[in-house]
Amino acid sequence: MDQNLEKMFVQAIQAFQNGNTEYAKSLLSMILKTSPNFSPALQVMGLIFASNGQADEAVKYLSRAEKFSPHDPGIQYNLAKALDSLGRNQEAISH
Repeated sequence: MDQNLEKMFVQAIQAFQNGNTEYAKSLLSMILKTSPNFSPALQVMGLIFASNGQADEAVKYLSRAEKFSPHDPGIQYNLAKALDSLGRNQEAISH
């Protein structure tokens, strides 16, 4: 990942932490257009959707993140929580 994308990612994290989720999503979307396999951006996007009560969207992003970082415990945990909130308990257990 180049320096500009890294700066955008840091800005997206800061925006999310400050409650500016729309700006964070727009930055992450730009990053993912250039680097669609960047699992940290996929994970943060999933967390944004999860924090907004959109578990179905969270699962989409977190599942993609898991494909590229299958042993990341944070991704596994957040994916399990999103699946559980959708009532998909059996799937959640495997994560």
